Amino acid sequence: MTAPAPHSRPEPDALGREVAVIRKVGEIVVELNDCGYESAIELIDTLTKQRDDAEYRVQELTKALEWQPIETAPKDGTNVLLADHEIVCTGFWASLNYAGTGAYSYTGWIAHFGSVQSTRQPSPTHWMPLPGSPPVTLEDRK
Repeated sequence: MTAPAPHSRPEPDALGREVAVIRKVGEIVVELNDCGYESAIELIDTLTKQRDDAEYRVQELTKALEWQPIETAPKDGTNVLLADHEIVCTGFWASLNYAGTGAYSYTGWIAHFGSVQSTRQPSPTHWMPLPGSPPVTLEDRK
């Protein structure tokens, strides 16, 4: 078998495919420009950043659904889910000072057990953010 000469012309079918590819690339460049992108690289960079942002958000949402060590819980009065090894309830961190009759001072977790608030409980070991409210539809408002 003889190898083709280094500068030989491509076969007509191959040339037609090359022209079709060049036209398609030209169409893509026009579409990129119409969408405000200077190049395919810019589009790829934008899509890569969007993917990375989405992956980060998924990680953050997943993390929010896991029990966290109590040392990482907010101490600004935010209601959270609290848990020790037996009890799960809602509660918040508080610093209370009462100077009137029967003065007292308390800093720690206040837990909600139904309609009762209590500071006398085992210390929580873990916490989790409360879930958001369910979505409200127009039907719900009627």
